[in-house]
Amino acid sequence: MALFPKNNILSAPQHQTAANLHSGAPGDCALLISPKQAAQMLAVSEATLYRWLRQRRGFPRPLKLSAGCTRFKLRELIEFIASLEAGE
Repeated sequence: MALFPKNNILSAPQHQTAANLHSGAPGDCALLISPKQAAQMLAVSEATLYRWLRQRRGFPRPLKLSAGCTRFKLRELIEFIASLEAGE
């Protein structure tokens, strides 16, 4: 199974211009995705995503940008998936 299926919401052009968060290091920008997009990327429900957030050690923490806006760093989710594949 591909990491990003062809019909995945993340492959849509409008998501390529989503807000970026800059950590200060040159060239270190992180694409931010919604919890719904993160759940789709991981092929789980949003409920499972939030359960993993509570129960799984090492699961990426989301950023709370405002009262109604929570985002995950795409890079951190990809690294989490890689760590699962590596058996960490």
